[in-house]
Amino acid sequence: MRVIAFIEDERVARKILEHLGLPSTVPTVKPARAPPQARFNWGEGLMEPDTDDEQDAPIPYELT
Repeated sequence: MRVIAFIEDERVARKILEHLGLPSTVPTVKPARAPPQARFNWGEGLMEPDTDDEQDAPIPYELT
C-alpha cells in the first residue's frame, strides 16, 4: 500500500471526516499508568500459619 496523497489543511480534513461520519476530533490521551511496584512486602503483616497437627491430617470423606 502506498500513500498517494496527503491532506495538510485541517479544515478540509475535518469536513471530509464529518461527511463520512467519522470522528474528526483529536483523541484524548490518557496519562500512563503508575510505575510498577519496586518491592513486595513479603512477610510483613501476614498471619503466621497454624501449627496444629490437624493441618497435615487427610480430609475424611464418606463413600455413598
